[in-house]
Amino acid sequence: MTKVIATHSYSDMDALLGAYLVGKYLCDGDYTVKFYPANTEIQDILNDVDYIVDFGKVYDPDKGIFDHHKNFEFESAVNLINEYLKKKNIKTGLQLLINYVHWQDQTGNAIRYFCGQKLPELEFASIHNILSAFRDNGLSDEEIYQKFKMIFSSLEARSQIYSEVRENFQNVVTFYNDYIAIVKDGCGLETSIIWEDYPEVEIVIYSEEKNSGIIRKDGLQHDLKKLESVIDEDSWFYHVSGFIAARGTKKAPSKKRSKYSAEELAELVIKVFY
Repeated sequence: MTKVIATHSYSDMDALLGAYLVGKYLCDGDYTVKFYPANTEIQDILNDVDYIVDFGKVYDPDKGIFDHHKNFEFESAVNLINEYLKKKNIKTGLQLLINYVHWQDQTGNAIRYFCGQKLPELEFASIHNILSAFRDNGLSDEEIYQKFKMIFSSLEARSQIYSEVRENFQNVVTFYNDYIAIVKDGCGLETSIIWEDYPEVEIVIYSEEKNSGIIRKDGLQHDLKKLESVIDEDSWFYHVSGFIAARGTKKAPSKKRSKYSAEELAELVIKVFY
């Protein structure tokens, strides 16, 4: 039977993400969301809904009510819901987003102001600005929720893929030496894991289907355009900023496999830069 989740109108990210978490994990995905003014008395709607998120001034998870405004000084609806899910041994793929929404909700615009001061580009493209853009274009609460539902679902799916890539990491990644890693038949996410987990690695060489390439770690001074002097093969692309040299990418696949193996490319990198 389809469950009904109530949250407040003119929803913020705490309400939108909270409704999504309740809908997916406590309603098994069979739910609809209704939007009420934030000053609605919950006793007036209890008979019409199954869950209440981010309004009502009551926290009673056994009755499906998740609000933080009265009883918790440093809390958010999403964090209360997340902790409740953890107690039921339910894990989501949105922990980083939950953390961000939680901190922003309890500090007002402090975090957003900090982001805007340090990196205006990040704040311009933030999830809160996306929400504001939807509102500015006249979308209703229901329409906005459906768009964010797709975003949340896609982020969870990507998180699952990332976990699977980590599990398969040792099967596709080898370390040619202390500072060069080779990825064979990976999906592309392995490079991010290498930069994150192996800070000593400076160069990643990939080989997938007919594509081959060499990627420089951010901040490294090596100009990979210099490899053009030693790579004796056509169809190689050298980015003007020097961060990649490639014979085929996902964006522009190669029609023919390179004559160089990944190990031979590693030797050319060593010859030019080390």
